[in-house]
Amino acid sequence: MTLRALILGSGSNVGASITKKLQSEGYTVATLSRSPPSTSSAPSNHHHITADLATSTALKSHIASAATALGGFPNVIVYNAWSATFPQNADNWLADISPEAISKELAVNTVSLYAAAQAAVEGWEGLGKDDGAPRALIYTGNPLPWINVPTFVSLGMGKSASATLVESLAATYGAGGKRFYFTMQVDEKTGGIYNGIDGPIVAQVYWDLIQRKEQGGWKISFDKKLKLWES
Repeated sequence: MTLRALILGSGSNVGASITKKLQSEGYTVATLSRSPPSTSSAPSNHHHITADLATSTALKSHIASAATALGGFPNVIVYNAWSATFPQNADNWLADISPEAISKELAVNTVSLYAAAQAAVEGWEGLGKDDGAPRALIYTGNPLPWINVPTFVSLGMGKSASATLVESLAATYGAGGKRFYFTMQVDEKTGGIYNGIDGPIVAQVYWDLIQRKEQGGWKISFDKKLKLWES
């Protein structure tokens, strides 16, 4: 069984942790991010693509390039990219966040996720159904679709739209062996926004999701003690 993964939005924390975890489990991994990985934090022996996910129309070709480097279409796609504008004036954030910024951030937070999902469903069909390998797309989210934080509005708009998209993907394709998850690390006491995100914890949760045989819940919350809630 050949195992391949693509990490979209691969930084030095979550992206690097997921890459290292998947490599340790036998996956060949490709990554994509706006900047080349730093030599101090980058995992070794993986193919990297430098690209900006604000340009969603180019994503299909980037995924095709990754598939060529991996020797086949990735079984697992992790969407870890995000973009946000944080206003200086919390009482008048409309004045600080332009429509152009919202458009760019929606492209990164949601539109390119849609493009990745399209490519995934098509690409997985080409892999056949009898190899026993996973078919999973995992989106790194947060609780903003369910918690109102006005100063995070530009990020929350994208996360909310992506939650709707992932729920619809799971409902449509989940029973056919293609699995989709919206994940979020939450505060262990309040269940709300966690101040920071633990790369190795995220990597372990994602690995456990990849190992599933059935879709289960699409919305996955977890804390730093690896306690998990799903719906």
